Amino acid sequence: MTHECKEQITPENLIKELKRKIDDFMGFAPIGIFQANDEGKFIMANSEMAWMLGYESPASLLQQMTDIASQMFATNEDAEQFFFHLFEAEQVIGFRCKLKKKNGTSFWSSTYAKRAFDIIGRTDGFYGFVMDISRNIRMEKELQKANAQLICIATLDGLTQIPNRRKFDDYLSLEWKRAARDSRPISIIMCDIDFFKPYNDNYGHQGGDETLRQVAKCIASNCKRPADLAARYGGEEFVVVLPDTDSDGAVQVAENLRIAVRSLEIPHKYSKVHTCVTISVGVSTAIPANQDCSSTLIAQADAGLYKAKKLGRDRVVANI
Repeated sequence: MTHECKEQITPENLIKELKRKIDDFMGFAPIGIFQANDEGKFIMANSEMAWMLGYESPASLLQQMTDIASQMFATNEDAEQFFFHLFEAEQVIGFRCKLKKKNGTSFWSSTYAKRAFDIIGRTDGFYGFVMDISRNIRMEKELQKANAQLICIATLDGLTQIPNRRKFDDYLSLEWKRAARDSRPISIIMCDIDFFKPYNDNYGHQGGDETLRQVAKCIASNCKRPADLAARYGGEEFVVVLPDTDSDGAVQVAENLRIAVRSLEIPHKYSKVHTCVTISVGVSTAIPANQDCSSTLIAQADAGLYKAKKLGRDRVVANI
């Protein structure tokens, strides 16, 4: 009778088997795993960690990277922040920073680390893992860019490429609240292209669209201050928000706009007021109180515009 020889199960063999499984796990893991001593030098790293940092093998990483703080982090600020959190809170969770490769290039990472202690409670370095999140960062930036483009599309008038009614409403609401808080004046200018329907009927929709574009560009370019907003209100009507502007200043801006549009000298032989395209303009100004509503300011500017048309067009009327 023969007896099958079996390897004797000993503590040494169990330790050997456990080490083999750990090495297997470390080599298979798709994230960088490391351990460092109190001097900030790697004493263990897996293949993924070495590969991410641009080293040929874990052995070459352990040999050549003698100071994690200066060699692994792309900036001193990141290194300082990492070790501050590590030593103050004893752990770092999801720390986003750029890590430096051996060749000097860098990549975005999410790093986790935890202080280690020996059996009697003495500090024994730290351990953790690293994930390359460069692709995530690129996707986030692309998403942010796409969102910014969507916001731009949502708040721009497609024809004239100046802010649309939605943007105007949001901006007026914001500036109205600011003016009420600071007890400062805010003004509105409403403009309408004179006799635009006969212009459109006789010059065609393409001609009408081109004129709208030219007038919009003219109005927007003549609103000089960064806080001023010119927008297309609808059809052939435009509106301008003038924060921190009193009635005299608003009337002056309105008159400048009227002259600037007329100076474009866009032929309009079907106008009853001039041989070129002109605008009628209404102006309103208020120092808002908390109980006031911005729609009143719009209504007053619209009333001024209506009066300008009744008085013969190509003029500015302030409805204060």
